[in-house]
Amino acid sequence: MLVIFVASSLIAIGVFVLLTPLLRYVDRGWLLKRGDIMDGFNAEARLAYLQKFCRSNVTNTSDAFGEFELLYGRLYSRRLF
Repeated sequence: MLVIFVASSLIAIGVFVLLTPLLRYVDRGWLLKRGDIMDGFNAEARLAYLQKFCRSNVTNTSDAFGEFELLYGRLYSRRLF
């Protein structure tokens, strides 16, 4: 009985150790990538992106900021990551 407990405990620990990097990547990786994207585009770049690739009717940079956030959330949300 003790042997089964020790073996199953070692298997559980091994699985946890193997999955830890994957879980950390999913948890933190998406936030880091989102930060890179959002910080990498200033307001003018977001406006140009929306006009060129999304055929958006946004004309000012303040609206482009929010529209880009919505677009990124819809296309690249954590659910899809």
